[in-house]
Amino acid sequence: MKLLSLALMALGSIPPASTENVGLIDVASRHSVSETIERLQSVVRAQGLTVFALINFGADAEKVGLTMRPTQLLIFGNPKAGTP
Repeated sequence: MKLLSLALMALGSIPPASTENVGLIDVASRHSVSETIERLQSVVRAQGLTVFALINFGADAEKVGLTMRPTQLLIFGNPKAGTP
C-alpha cells in the first residue's frame, strides 16, 4: 500500500505534504542501492506494472572517468492507466 501511495504522489494524484520537491520522494533504505533497486523492481512487477527503464547514473559517470555516489533511476508505470 505504501508503494502505491508513493507512486500516486509521484503522478500527482495525491497532493504532497508540502510543495517543496514536488514529485520527488526520498525514502531511506537499509539496503545497498543495487539491492534496493532489485527489490523495488520485484515489487513493481508483482503489482503488474511495467519497468520501462533502469538508468544507472553512477555507472555511466564511471564510464567517462567521473565519480558519483551510487545513483540509479527506475522508471515504471502502467501504460493502460497512464496513456489516457
